[in-house]
Amino acid sequence: MSLDGSDAKNRSYTEEEVQLIRENCSVEVTKAVDLMREIGLRIKEAVNVRVEHFVPNDRGIGWCFTIEKGTGITKGGRFRQVDVPQRLEQRLESWMVNKSQGEQIVKVSYSTVRDCVNVACKRAGVKQAGRGCHGFRHAYARERMDQLKVSRNRS
Repeated sequence: MSLDGSDAKNRSYTEEEVQLIRENCSVEVTKAVDLMREIGLRIKEAVNVRVEHFVPNDRGIGWCFTIEKGTGITKGGRFRQVDVPQRLEQRLESWMVNKSQGEQIVKVSYSTVRDCVNVACKRAGVKQAGRGCHGFRHAYARERMDQLKVSRNRS
């Protein structure tokens, strides 16, 4: 196995597949899909994240997903901090309108998200090949690795 991951099996959805899945999901499930794809959340994290977990980032423009103590939200209750990509900011802001700090962003359950994504894949003709909802997280991770490689090559 190579150290750069070049021989690793690609379990991520393509952007075209993500769009097809989104088009076949409810509004609430689409929010979860967007959170999984754009900031790398797991299903459980996407359905449990609250308004209070999104704070203005250090640069004063944009948002940062921040969880200090993730008990009941992140895997193992781990700390998590991820900048929200600019392409998600407007959608995120619209989801937070008229919601209190303790209110969840996504108003459906873990099983609803999982089941809807499975049905959406079938409707859209997207082969899951064992990816399930974790394929969105893989897509995020691959994109992030590509970004880091580019910035590393610039230095």
